[in-house]
Amino acid sequence: MSCKCKNIIENFQGGTIPLDTSFLGNVDICGSGRVLRVSNIIGCSPVTIGSDSGCTSATTTVLIVSGKTNFGCDINLVNGADIIFKYSGFTNNINTEPLTTNRNINFPDNDGVVALLSDVTGGVIVWTSGSTGNFSVKQITDTTTDATGNYAVAEGFNTTASGNYSHSEGDTTTASGFGSHAEGGDTTASGDNSHAEGGETTASGDYSHAEGFGTRASGNYSHAEGAVTTASGDYSHAEGDSTIASGLTSHAEGNLTVASGDYSHAEGGETTASGTYSHVEGRYSTASGIYSHAEGGNTTASGFYSHAEGGGTTASGFYSHAEGGNTEASGDYSHAEGRDTIASGLNSHSEGNTTTSSGSNSHAEGNATIASGFASHSEGASTEASGAWSHAGGFNSESSGTLSFIHSSNSLVSGDRSVVLGGQNITGSTNDTVYVPYLNINNLGTGTSINNLGIDSSGNVVTGSTGGNLLFSQTNNYTLGIPITINHNLNTTDVLVQIIDTNTNQLIYGTVDNYQLNSLDVTLSVSLNNVKVLVIGSPVSQIVPKGSIVYTLGHNSISPTDNNDYFIGQNFNLTPSTSSNDGRRFIVQKTGTVTQVSINRTITGSVGSSETNNFYVNNVTQATQSFITSGETFDSSSSLTNYTLSTTLNVTAGDKLEIEWFTPAWVSNPTSVRQMFNMVIEY
Repeated sequence: MSCKCKNIIENFQGGTIPLDTSFLGNVDICGSGRVLRVSNIIGCSPVTIGSDSGCTSATTTVLIVSGKTNFGCDINLVNGADIIFKYSGFTNNINTEPLTTNRNINFPDNDGVVALLSDVTGGVIVWTSGSTGNFSVKQITDTTTDATGNYAVAEGFNTTASGNYSHSEGDTTTASGFGSHAEGGDTTASGDNSHAEGGETTASGDYSHAEGFGTRASGNYSHAEGAVTTASGDYSHAEGDSTIASGLTSHAEGNLTVASGDYSHAEGGETTASGTYSHVEGRYSTASGIYSHAEGGNTTASGFYSHAEGGGTTASGFYSHAEGGNTEASGDYSHAEGRDTIASGLNSHSEGNTTTSSGSNSHAEGNATIASGFASHSEGASTEASGAWSHAGGFNSESSGTLSFIHSSNSLVSGDRSVVLGGQNITGSTNDTVYVPYLNINNLGTGTSINNLGIDSSGNVVTGSTGGNLLFSQTNNYTLGIPITINHNLNTTDVLVQIIDTNTNQLIYGTVDNYQLNSLDVTLSVSLNNVKVLVIGSPVSQIVPKGSIVYTLGHNSISPTDNNDYFIGQNFNLTPSTSSNDGRRFIVQKTGTVTQVSINRTITGSVGSSETNNFYVNNVTQATQSFITSGETFDSSSSLTNYTLSTTLNVTAGDKLEIEWFTPAWVSNPTSVRQMFNMVIEY
């Protein structure tokens, strides 16, 4: 059946259509096992093969195309339909089911070749995309290896690269940090840009690095290496075995060391550097003070800037230094050396064996010596210097008096400014006295003898009898600044003069001058009745003061405060000043030497506790100073004491002088205190 113009076919029963044929409607090939065989197809509109609307019964229609076939438009395959290629008895199916979204398959357009993976010989496909993450890649394994971060790579056994740009490899490793890298076995790189390698290591800090076995680098920019080390401080470094660097920028190395202080360094075995900027080395040592340094064995440097070295030493004071064996420097700025020594006082120094320097500025040396007094010094064996500025030497002797000195055996000097020299079992209790067992003078100078020496019942050296001494006494009422002539008639100018206030039976001071063979003048700086003048003379020459001046100083009522420095002059109407100034000074009228100062105190308010006060006399012009006493207490309503200066003070006419008073930390402060000072200047 044919038609050159137009063919209309309905219910075609078989045969050949020799001419071009256009179907104006659908061509349905329906029924089970139906086949449409076409040699050449030039398509001009979509061609649909398979079950579609138009066939009312189930179909398995197949399109078989042989020869060159051109489709000028889409070929639509309905659900479940395949494109089948046949060659030499083999088939190759292209099946797009199941589809979950629209997809495009683009073939090469420049003589490219598309091959199926099963046709590639001599190679194995080992890489595939990660389960999530843009452009992530994982190795194809039979384990849980996966790359889930963007641009991440995972390879090996049970590895995970979950951080963006991360890389994990080896056995059971995890790279979860941004840009991190984990390799080895059971390693974790969780910090950003971190790196973990070795076995069971963790790099959790940003930019951290953990290597070795069981190491942890948790601080940012930290580095842990070795075995079971931890670098938890930022910028820290731990190496060796079981070390910990937890301080900022700290470094721990060796075995079981800890650097917990910021910028600290611990090395050796089982050492700890916990102080900021501290350094410890050796074994079982600790540097806990800021800027401290401990070295050796079982040493401790706990004070700021302290240094402990040797064995079993402790430097706990600020700027302290302990060295040797089992020494302790607990005082600030102290130094202990030797064996079993203790330097507990401020600025103290102990050395030798079992010595103790507990007083401020004290020094103990030798064996079993103690320097407990302020600025004291003990040496020898079993000696103790307990007095301020005292010195103890020899064996089993003690200097307890202020400014006392002893070098003896089994002896004691308790008197202030007293001395025990030599001998044994001597007790020196009197002030300003020198004690000796025997006195042997090898060489004597030439000259005229002026006195004989004698011994009193207490063993003191006294003036012996000369047979020609004369004594004169006279009592008068004195007005301030008005001289009284004493006519003693001793026919000599070499006389000794004493001035006594008979109201109190105390020695007082005045100006003695105008020495004549039978008279002299006495002037007082205060008005006072019933003043006795004693004149002792001898027809032979005597060494007596040629003259003296007494200056009286004082202040108005004051309630002093703790640990304060007060300055006192001649104006009794002013209270002491807390600063040195001309308002609290006086000018010396004659060149000479300050030799004595008496202190007369009256308290009209509450008396204080028994802490001692220090007094000095200052030459402001020459910037010199002499110590008066450290024994004055304010626990009674009145007191009067005369002090002979252990170190006299030279003055020149026109110099400015003052009294300096340093108070203690009282338990109970005195109130309403007045003081008067008589200062003797000999010339």
